Amino acid sequence: MIILVFAIIMSSLVSFSHAAETPKPIQLAILPCENIETTFKKFYPLLRYLIQQTGLEVSLMVPTDFSTFETSLRKGEIDFALQDPHTYLMTSNLYNNEALLRAL
Repeated sequence: MIILVFAIIMSSLVSFSHAAETPKPIQLAILPCENIETTFKKFYPLLRYLIQQTGLEVSLMVPTDFSTFETSLRKGEIDFALQDPHTYLMTSNLYNNEALLRAL
């Protein structure tokens, strides 16, 4: 959890370098294993925690299906994604491998 908070803070520093611009919200995406409503309710406490701890605007995206998730990745609309290893392998070519966070 601390690593995720640290990563969000570090990534937001780039946004703050342009003082005249309003930084866009940090987009956290979670590909649901259950229905969307259940997934949102499950991860909403994490969203609140990140906002509280960082003071940044963080929004939660729960794509309706894999295709929507993949399209959002391709467009660069997702800053962080929580996903299973199988999904990561299918989309790993869309990530900047030098900036990835990994489980320790």
